[in-house]
Amino acid sequence: TTTTHSCAQCGQTPSVPKTCNKCHSAAYCNKDCQKNHFRQHKKVCASLAQEYVKLHEPKMATRGGGGSSREGPQRGLQKWQ
Repeated sequence: TTTTHSCAQCGQTPSVPKTCNKCHSAAYCNKDCQKNHFRQHKKVCASLAQEYVKLHEPKMATRGGGGSSREGPQRGLQKWQ
């Protein structure tokens, strides 16, 4: 089944909707619609994000290569010294 999302701001149905990166439940036509709707959406976004995480495995970003925590900042400082 195909799910069609209408824009939370203007109500149009975009061919490729942009969803909120945090809660993944609100869809928008573009960045302008998302930005204009944020004042209303931020009130429910955190709770929707918690529900999303319960149902989906979170995608965690990684930082660096996996060495000790002291290697990263030292390498960064050496690079800019």
